[in-house]
Amino acid sequence: MFKKIHSNRTPGVTVFGEVKKEFSIYFVKFEKWCQSLADRYPEFLFRLMILLMAVSLILSFTVFRNKDTSSEEKMVSVKKVPLNTGFDQIINTGTALKTTIRLKAEVDSLAAQKSLSPADSVQLEKDLDQLREISKQFSK
Repeated sequence: MFKKIHSNRTPGVTVFGEVKKEFSIYFVKFEKWCQSLADRYPEFLFRLMILLMAVSLILSFTVFRNKDTSSEEKMVSVKKVPLNTGFDQIINTGTALKTTIRLKAEVDSLAAQKSLSPADSVQLEKDLDQLREISKQFSK
């Protein structure tokens, strides 16, 4: 299953190396052309660079500006909600969890009995109904 795979590939040969070997002539020509352009027109390239930076600055503060109104809406919604609701939810969840554990223990003990009396059947139905209500409350 874990058989070692052997390859006839030369270890020093890679895809990048082969591409570089094949196209290096064109990259060298392009590099020489760019260098000669920079040597002939250095002042023009400097001014072009400054102009492009200024255009970028202007566009970033005008056209590409993000109008973030979601932070204002979040601040308004936070102000409307009282701080106690988070703690109330934690307390309610804890109480529901305690009740669920107690009810599941009662259901397990009643289900373990071989035969149920009428009172046990009524208690089992009540416990199962309460468990359904708790699960509906938290599935919202």
